[in-house]
Amino acid sequence: MNQGDSFDYLADTAGEFPYYCMLHTWMVGTLVVQEAAAEEAAAAELAAEEAAAAELAAEEAAAAELAAAEEAAAAELAAAEEAAAAELAAAEEAADVELIVEISESTVMGGTQIELDFNVLHVNYDLTATQNGEVVFEETGLHSMENIATHQIDAVGSPDNPIDVKVVSLGIGAPGNSDNWTGPVGQVTEIQVVPEFGTIAMMVLAVAIISIVAVTAKSRVIPRF
Repeated sequence: MNQGDSFDYLADTAGEFPYYCMLHTWMVGTLVVQEAAAEEAAAAELAAEEAAAAELAAEEAAAAELAAAEEAAAAELAAAEEAAAAELAAAEEAADVELIVEISESTVMGGTQIELDFNVLHVNYDLTATQNGEVVFEETGLHSMENIATHQIDAVGSPDNPIDVKVVSLGIGAPGNSDNWTGPVGQVTEIQVVPEFGTIAMMVLAVAIISIVAVTAKSRVIPRF
């Protein structure tokens, strides 16, 4: 090579490679090719940094998970305490509500009309009527918006065969929202219906009225002129 010239050579194999000058054979040298130690060191350092970052991220994730678990446990405890307090308040409120049910009856043509008189509004209840051991009326999940509720029973009681009426309270509140009902649950009010003015009495009265009309007709005074 002449003065000022340059030559590039990229070795792809590690090792020692001797060389010499063809014009000046006494000028010799050795090309030493080593592995890219610096690159390996940099790569190792980068890997260590990445490992440290990953470990730190894992620690942060574990800490966040622990904090979330503690927060969830605290929220669950608070919700449980709130629910218990609400349940206690509802129970105390329910205990303060007294349900009074008065049952009356009247005979209608071919049956008996039952009238329920409640002391509060929005009463939910079941109503059952039996006669001689047989159910003659049964409805569940009834609701009375007002203080008075009437029901028609297709049976007529008598002293020998009365009608047994039973009202079972389910709670006080809007229908379809039983979770918020108050008042007593399972309170039973019963009465035995024996109409004082039944079918036989009506027949006797009718006969009596006809007799009075007949007597009146026979006793009519005809004036004479």
